[in-house]
Amino acid sequence: MAVAALDVERRVIPNRVLRPALVLTVVLLGGAAIAEAAGRAALDSVVGGLAAFAAVGLVHLVQPRGMGFGDVRLAGFIGLYLGWLGLGYVATGLLLGFLLAVVAGVVVMVVTDSGLMVRLPFAPFLGAGAVLVVLWGAPLTRAWSG
Repeated sequence: MAVAALDVERRVIPNRVLRPALVLTVVLLGGAAIAEAAGRAALDSVVGGLAAFAAVGLVHLVQPRGMGFGDVRLAGFIGLYLGWLGLGYVATGLLLGFLLAVVAGVVVMVVTDSGLMVRLPFAPFLGAGAVLVVLWGAPLTRAWSG
């Protein structure tokens, strides 16, 4: 929530927030993997983080003015956590984040009559997609994957 608020207010996702969170994530997920002998979940977590980083990173490469690198790092971070739940959760969470952003963008364009030049911070939508998947991940992932 703090990252989303910073992105809304300042249009930046600071490294000084993400770096300590990443260290804590590695310690917590690594500790959980050791304590629960959850090697598969740990592997899915790493793959999920890398996949989310790569997917949003590709969007950043194609349109760097439309997607900041902070969003890329945040997506990787979220992918680590969602990957622990399963790789389908990563894909569903990212899809929901993008869909929420598109819906919000269309609403803003219609309400403000601003055309295609709407710029919204993406972190709140990434976070919302992740929260929705954590809360309702199994049915959402089944619905998305058929």
